[in-house]
Amino acid sequence: RSGKDKIVLNDIYIGNVIMVSGQSNMQFKLKESSTPEEEWVSDPLLRSYTLPRMEEGEPFSPEDGWVACTEDNAGDWSAIGYHIGKLLRERTGEATAIINCYQGASTIETWIPKEIATRDEYILPDEMTHIDHRYQGYDWNSPGTLYDFALSRIFPYSLSQVVWYQGESNTGAGEYTIYPALAAELVNSWRSAFKDHELPFIMVQIADYVYRNDDAWKNLQKAQMTIPSIVDGVKVVPCSDVCESDSIHPKTKSVLAARIVDNILQ
Repeated sequence: RSGKDKIVLNDIYIGNVIMVSGQSNMQFKLKESSTPEEEWVSDPLLRSYTLPRMEEGEPFSPEDGWVACTEDNAGDWSAIGYHIGKLLRERTGEATAIINCYQGASTIETWIPKEIATRDEYILPDEMTHIDHRYQGYDWNSPGTLYDFALSRIFPYSLSQVVWYQGESNTGAGEYTIYPALAAELVNSWRSAFKDHELPFIMVQIADYVYRNDDAWKNLQKAQMTIPSIVDGVKVVPCSDVCESDSIHPKTKSVLAARIVDNILQ
């Protein structure tokens, strides 16, 4: 109130705000997963906000604002994001918001400020990197691009947690040697930008994939498990034992999400 003027804001909640970020396994929709439609639920206190993608096809955009989860739209949610939100609602009773910030086939370097990702120690010869770094159809994969295009739009929004699922596009022969350091740079730069130097991160170790049963893939998986030893406040969640290995996009996401929520609530 100010004199005779009054402003009323409705539909305001305080609760958990989880950012889900990474590449296509985080982008993977509930309707593509193994979760049957009869298990999709409506919940006005489970909401999501979707940051822009450079690739067309995302069913939600920033113009949609905060989208309440319904049985009709749940199928277009990130499968992992939906299950994380649903489980947090069930286990805490608190309003829960999911912020979607992902891009299929994105490298870790595009999510880090360009001036950091282009340092000499992070530059590898082309033959040591995954083709997604150079594939012309993926215009979003130059260093810092998605950090600037998507992530920076909400700095310094307050988050409860970041869940990061990425790595398949960094399985070139030599990338495991720099991935843990790049992950630490990502965590530290995001914490600085969000003005929360203790912002917790959960990182998902990429799943096994029978068509990439090579040293580069396995070495990246091993490298991901070392990240908590070089940056505080980070947990790494393995998923190979709860995901199918015959597809680069495992359809079972609910069990992985439950494991993530267990770690969030520890």
